[in-house]
Amino acid sequence: MTSSIEPNGKPKIVYGGKIGALVDYPMRITHGGTIKDVTFQKFVRPPGTRIIAINEKDQIYLQQEARAETDNPDWRLPGGKVLDTFEEYIPYLEEEIPTELILDAAQRELQEEAQITSNDLQIIHRSASGSSVTWDLFFITAENISKYENTHHELEAIISGSWFAISDVRDMCMNKKIEEDRSVAVLLRFIDKHTNK
Repeated sequence: MTSSIEPNGKPKIVYGGKIGALVDYPMRITHGGTIKDVTFQKFVRPPGTRIIAINEKDQIYLQQEARAETDNPDWRLPGGKVLDTFEEYIPYLEEEIPTELILDAAQRELQEEAQITSNDLQIIHRSASGSSVTWDLFFITAENISKYENTHHELEAIISGSWFAISDVRDMCMNKKIEEDRSVAVLLRFIDKHTNK
């Protein structure tokens, strides 16, 4: 018996805010000979980036940030929004966001937050947040690193930044010094693959 779930019309924004919106997605479910039209509702937020910058010494760049969602400052991968507002994201509700937009955003975040730049950026993973919330995080490796003189400074909660040996980053993931769970999962997989290549 075959089953399928397919779009059955255009998404409709029910309520919009600056960083996200409640969106209705009309869908058609086919199960065997039965067809049912339903509406799935999701909170949709434009995607973000997390950058695994690795230098010629095989070190990974992390920055310590004070965040509202954590009790104490924790260490994080540099990253941020691909698009600044939900309004900019509306054209991509029904299609994939272009790779060049994602990589441009990653480069910008590296330059603004870490004062480094890379001429070798690659998307290695797309992390989805769940079925009722759409907030993808694109994980990107950055190699061939060089310093970048940044004159633009956003109001960020970054306390400090530093390069860490891969073994130390693994320990920081396991000891909850890096608390963002999606980053921990991708970092551990990246470290495992990188050290076993």
